[in-house]
Formats: sequence, structure tokens, C-alpha cells
Amino acid sequence: MSTRIRRAEDSDVDVVADLVHALLSELTPPEAEPPKMGVVRASTEGLLGEDSGVWVFLAEDECGDAAGILTLNECASIYAGGRFGEISELYVTPQARSKGLGPELLEEAMKFGRTRGWGRLEVGAPDVPRWSRTVSFYLSNGFVEVGPRLKLLL
Repeated sequence: MSTRIRRAEDSDVDVVADLVHALLSELTPPEAEPPKMGVVRASTEGLLGEDSGVWVFLAEDECGDAAGILTLNECASIYAGGRFGEISELYVTPQARSKGLGPELLEEAMKFGRTRGWGRLEVGAPDVPRWSRTVSFYLSNGFVEVGPRLKLLL
């Protein structure tokens, strides 16, 4: 599969929103309802600008169709020794899976992080029993488990 990975631009809002919505739909348990597309699009539009602290990498196949996405934001903490990158979303379309696109997106994130002086990337992985392939993917690409992530809605 011949792909091109590039930084998403403001004009890519709909494509980015579609890919993130597809990811969230897959992650949503069958008994729950995924987020509404309008909500995802509004969030995408608000975060896709140059000064948002969020960077989106878009993978396109040989026909120029969207095949995957990785969103990355900058965080900072004492435990991490300063600034680091966090992968918020990583999604590869079903027809593009198992063709090496996920590792290509990770490599692009690593290169970008190095240019920003980050010493690490972090990612929150979904529940292990249901998503063991996802956890295995990250482990096979050099990530190590550091424990669960929790959230509190404000």
C-alpha cells in the first residue's frame, strides 16, 4: 500500500471528523450511543488550527483517500521531565489495516516529537480484554505499559 502522511489543514475538518467519529463508533460499546457527528465536527474545527496545541496527521492511500489519522497534543509534567507528546486518537480504516499504516503514523509522531524536544510519547489504550490487539500493537511498536488511565468529567 502506497501512502502519504501529511499534517492536516483547516480544509481537512470534514475528513478528520469522519475518521475520529469512525474511531469513536468502534470504541463505543454496543449498548451505548457514539457521540453525534456534529459534536465531533465542532471539536475538530475548534482544534485543527495552528495555535491549538493539537496536531493531526492524516494518512492518504494511493488514490488520495483518507486511510488513517493520528492526533497528537503537547503535555507537560514533572514525572516526564518536562514536555511530552500524547496520542489522543489513532485510527486506521478497516480496509487499510494490517498494511503497516499504524507504525507509519507512529513514526511520523515520533519524528514530530523529536523536533519539539519531547522525550516521550504516551497513549491511553482502551480496556485490555476487549481491545487486546490494540494494546499488543502499541507494545510491539516500543511502548510499555505504565498503568490505567482514569477520567473525571467536569
